[in-house]
Amino acid sequence: MYAAQHLIKNSVMESTQKTYASAWKKWNVFMQVCHHNPTTAFIHCAESTQQQVVHLLLMFVAYCLDALGQQPPTIPKILSGLRHCFRARFINDSAFDDTLLTSMKAGVSRLPYTPRTRLPCTFDMVQHVVYKNTRAGSSKQHFVKAVAVSMAYYLCLRSSEYVSRTSTPRPEAHQFDSQSVEFQLGGRLVSSHLMPRFHWNQVELVKFTLQHAKNIKGGYGVPIWFAVNGLEQDALMFLQLVFLWAQMSLRNRDDPFLSHRTAAGRLDCLTYKTFQATIKDCAVAFGFNPAWFNTHSVRMAAPTVLRAAGGTDREVLLLGRWKGVPTTLTYQGSSTANNNRMLQLLTNSTLFTSQDITLGRVLPPTKETKGSTVRRF
Repeated sequence: MYAAQHLIKNSVMESTQKTYASAWKKWNVFMQVCHHNPTTAFIHCAESTQQQVVHLLLMFVAYCLDALGQQPPTIPKILSGLRHCFRARFINDSAFDDTLLTSMKAGVSRLPYTPRTRLPCTFDMVQHVVYKNTRAGSSKQHFVKAVAVSMAYYLCLRSSEYVSRTSTPRPEAHQFDSQSVEFQLGGRLVSSHLMPRFHWNQVELVKFTLQHAKNIKGGYGVPIWFAVNGLEQDALMFLQLVFLWAQMSLRNRDDPFLSHRTAAGRLDCLTYKTFQATIKDCAVAFGFNPAWFNTHSVRMAAPTVLRAAGGTDREVLLLGRWKGVPTTLTYQGSSTANNNRMLQLLTNSTLFTSQDITLGRVLPPTKETKGSTVRRF
């Protein structure tokens, strides 16, 4: 059994493994609520028929919807994860193909629900967080939030790449570590945890290397670097913020970049909960419903602004490390600048002419036709 579980665990992505583990955990809690042994003794029992298992699965779906508050679209994913867990433990999974369970899944998919709403931040909102947390007298706990929102915006980061879910980061966390942020001084790169001994006027370039994101294989880090010379003030301020945090924070080389060690050696890490509250407070300050914004709103801001500025598909894909254009479109909001740019293109009579119709659509006669024909799309 252990060999089978090990094989299945190592044949799927880490994110999928977490989905399976989450489904199994929900099932165990459900079985305890039903006064069954969560070690599946009931299902292994020879007396348990397929119909009994189907009945349990139907109850489990209802439990997920009512007690756990799961949204209807998550039910198929939970059942799929649970089925894989059954197989990994050599439990008969034929009950998942039962007509009654299939019909219930189809019915659940038609239930009304309120989808989660996420809107992109604006550049002004990002700047608001920066200025609010870098005022005179700001603590390190404040300053690190300004650095975090700047990195998330300019590097188009997922929250897992710059904040921690727990006060002490898990080993498999995706966050930038101290060695993944480097500064070029005199032609050589220096890790961020060594910066207290240097000054800003020595910095020539800042390099970020994404090595731990869920879509990056181990050893295939994605480097992003910016030269200090030639940048406008706002963009330069981003690099200065990163430098100031590197200089004022005490970290070991393997510590998350957005963390700080106290005099006693305790690691103080920026958490997801703290940063989430920062974004929602910012939304309120701009007169928005805070439920519309979360940490991902900062990642959505970057492609929206880049597209409004006339950025190409390639530039947007490169910014967010996406593989396809349809994916990037889900992260982009509409903007006046982008709509006006398209409007100007639509009023240009030289972009599509009568000659283009003749050249591209009208075909000459053939042996089968006496006159010209129009090519179908």
